[in-house]
Amino acid sequence: MTNPDFPPGFGQVDALFAHDPPLVRVRRAGFFFVPPAAPIDRHVGAQIFDEPLPEHGRRADFGRLFVRKKVLNPDASPARADLRNIRFEVTRVEDGAVVGTLVTDSAGHALSEDLPRDTDLLLREVFAPPTFQPPEPLQFRLEHRREVRTVTNFLRQPGPYGQG
Repeated sequence: MTNPDFPPGFGQVDALFAHDPPLVRVRRAGFFFVPPAAPIDRHVGAQIFDEPLPEHGRRADFGRLFVRKKVLNPDASPARADLRNIRFEVTRVEDGAVVGTLVTDSAGHALSEDLPRDTDLLLREVFAPPTFQPPEPLQFRLEHRREVRTVTNFLRQPGPYGQG
């Protein structure tokens, strides 16, 4: 930004640095690289640079649910727990048909495939570690293309013979 010879033949100092005193001062800099995610050749997070999908047509009838998993101790304080591979099912309330499944990553996050919008849906946890008390099913409607729901479990109280 401050090299007047780069690129050769076209270079000039960036206007933010050309004034005296400069309008901007660089205090720190860094180079950041993101490896491509396998098996596709797009880098992690590439979808944030994609053009937004139109809100008309078939895609407008669908949305995605993002689940954030939390685990609390019996006294409601935050608990440390392995949050990966917790499985959820999304069903339609009217007929009980399964319309989606989700599986959490190590941070306790899961993103659904396309789900019907403006339909009564039920999010049910179908698999979690035995140390978690199962939460109540969560009824919801997707009103937007992307929505976030938090699902909270409590750790079970250990019995007199341990966690069993």
